[in-house]
Amino acid sequence: GVSDYGECPRLSETDPKHDIIFTFNGTTSGVRVPNLDWISDDREGLTICDATSAIFAMDMSPWSKLDVVTYSWQKVLGGEGAHGVLILGPRAIERLESYVPDRPLPKIFRLTKGSPPKLARDIFRGAT
Repeated sequence: GVSDYGECPRLSETDPKHDIIFTFNGTTSGVRVPNLDWISDDREGLTICDATSAIFAMDMSPWSKLDVVTYSWQKVLGGEGAHGVLILGPRAIERLESYVPDRPLPKIFRLTKGSPPKLARDIFRGAT
């Protein structure tokens, strides 16, 4: 269903067979996810969460329900913008290592390398 501006969608209607992409706390509309109870432990899809306005300020547990989390320290931590953090859980890494795109990706978007694809861990150590 569709929710009006400023209202949280009916999270119980999400399909655990699909990837779920959501913002944990929307500062513009004032809508926030109350908890993660609506995320199935038996889900097939990944959960991908923008946590920029929630990280370090809200209870985001259990973290096992979040497969991919992105944030930057510009909001809750009061830092400068332009810096981003990507947290990948085991299910996200498994997806990266099992999925082969049907077209070439620019190097900046590639998080795997080799055949079969393996997570390019050197990226997380600062390699470019």
